[in-house]
Amino acid sequence: LDICAGGSLCTAIMATETEEVLGFDASSDRHSDEAPGDDVATDIYCEDLDDLDLGGSPRKVPRQRQAVVSLLCGAQFEFTCPAGKETTTAEMLPLVLDGFKLPPEAAEAFGLFCVSTSLTVQLKPHHQPFKVLRKWPDIVALCSNNKEDAVEAPLIYQRAELCHQGIERKHLHPRTIELFFQEMTFNVVYSFYPCALEEAACLAAIHLAIECPTPKPNKEDVADCEGCQLPDHLRRQTTATKWRKAVLDAHDALQAEASGAADVELMLRYIKRGRAWPFYGSTFFYGYIEAPETKGVVLRDRPDELVRIGVNLDGIHVIDDKYNQLALSLGYAELQYNSYEADADGAEASFLIEYTDANPLESAGSASSLLPHGKAQLVVWTAQSGMIDALVSRYLEALSAWEDLVNERMQHFDRVASYRPNPAARGRKKVAGGDGGKANGAGVFTISRVLSRKKKPRQKPASPPDPAGPTSI
Repeated sequence: LDICAGGSLCTAIMATETEEVLGFDASSDRHSDEAPGDDVATDIYCEDLDDLDLGGSPRKVPRQRQAVVSLLCGAQFEFTCPAGKETTTAEMLPLVLDGFKLPPEAAEAFGLFCVSTSLTVQLKPHHQPFKVLRKWPDIVALCSNNKEDAVEAPLIYQRAELCHQGIERKHLHPRTIELFFQEMTFNVVYSFYPCALEEAACLAAIHLAIECPTPKPNKEDVADCEGCQLPDHLRRQTTATKWRKAVLDAHDALQAEASGAADVELMLRYIKRGRAWPFYGSTFFYGYIEAPETKGVVLRDRPDELVRIGVNLDGIHVIDDKYNQLALSLGYAELQYNSYEADADGAEASFLIEYTDANPLESAGSASSLLPHGKAQLVVWTAQSGMIDALVSRYLEALSAWEDLVNERMQHFDRVASYRPNPAARGRKKVAGGDGGKANGAGVFTISRVLSRKKKPRQKPASPPDPAGPTSI
């Protein structure tokens, strides 16, 4: 697809379908013209202005359109696009950068996204946002298993998919720091980042110090501060009263450490806490995994569990979406992977992660949790498998330039690899081109093989599993 993660609005797996949906040639830089009289389904975000009179030009003059771009904090910027529906992302971005009062150098850190409940897409420079918005329901149908209401997707200006910490730390302009701060706040408050209760209270205290600079704020101030909201995944662990008291206690401790600190200093303090997490700055995708193995009675009809798959420079992070717990968090040197498209035999699209089990002794009695060559597997069933693959590949290519940063960060992370599939459920689905979810050595890709695989089309592995296992990194 010419539309999706890692800066590509889709993967080659679905190129034909996408060209039909979006009405453009993936090899060109411009979308094809829409049929005369077609309505653009983005009236909520743009409105037609009068046609320009250019003195009888034989070519139809584009109608200006109003675009609205939002930040994750809710702030909006409305501007005019003289080229109308033909306006490209590259033409919008400078206007957005200036509209939100960001310095020119911040352009590398942020991008323009179409966002909905189950799909987030960064637009490439040559894409035409108005046309993408018009076809958004069709794009969601191609790239997501979830049914969504036919509502217009907003245009969001947020961290670019390849803006990792190495890039982020270079940007010290107060306005740029503020946007990173707002984005992290969004991810914490709305439970995209699975932080612990005590950590969440400390972060909320920083927000309280910024928004309510009085020495002794009260519980009402906590309730009125948006950044002090209790994240959804923590509501089972505490009450509203206990939460507000925890935030006020954390605020008192903060005042003892950083009394009189400027707002930008407090924002940096907030961001630095987030940078300690391996999943910080991840681009998230959605999929399902088989319910993990449980002790005692096993129900064979347990439903699959919804997960978020975070991809960043540090690695791949699989998070249980219901309880917001890490099921898997590994660096690229600790895993191997592949993606599979759906096939005519009924196999669903999937993303395969192979890794060493965290507790091999505990797994000895579970024949299904380890492969013959000593590796465990996690299969994520997702229509976004190609998008995940594309972004992982781009991060693998970037690793050499940031090797010191990655190695330094990996020393402070606890490796998470506790997921084990339910033995009763294995085999009810199959990986396309594989054998019951087991990929052979030729089908799993590592750092050393990512460059070579881009030179030739991907093929489904057809040979039986290699007894020696996939190639090691």
